[in-house]
Amino acid sequence: MSLLLGLNLISVDGETSDSATPRKLFFADIHIVAEVKPEGTCADEHRITERVEEGFKVELTEDKRLLRKLGKKSVDYYALNVVFQKLNFDTGRYQFSVLDGVVPDMAPHKFRIRRRPGNILDLYYLDQVFNIQLNQSPVYSFTAKETRGKCELTHTLNVFTEKNGYYLPQDI
Repeated sequence: MSLLLGLNLISVDGETSDSATPRKLFFADIHIVAEVKPEGTCADEHRITERVEEGFKVELTEDKRLLRKLGKKSVDYYALNVVFQKLNFDTGRYQFSVLDGVVPDMAPHKFRIRRRPGNILDLYYLDQVFNIQLNQSPVYSFTAKETRGKCELTHTLNVFTEKNGYYLPQDI
């Protein structure tokens, strides 16, 4: 569906079919390190050890364009590359892309993320929501509690962001 405005033909999906430049997409690399510590003694059966990674579906090119590896319909608004590591009682590494808010099922501990205007990310982890405003600080720390059987665990999350901003899209 297109609208004719002046001399430029603008498409509703954000891409243009005339000489105008395509709309920029928001992108950020996010690294999360979660230190998981038991409060008291916890049996080994409550430990989680896993490594689940998928290749990133977007990447920032040398010329500062957002490469959409799955094509132009794969992301319309924002993309995040997430590397999530767990240390101490639990050990794990997760790597995945979040495209327009869709988080793969492999993400640990009910991890979800939503972007709001003003570069604010709502990070959902366990049963809590943490707000991150990317234009104010590149590092955030949060604490969340979890119960596994009779085991009480404290998760201390450190969230680091890089390369966040708006970039012109590029497709393979």
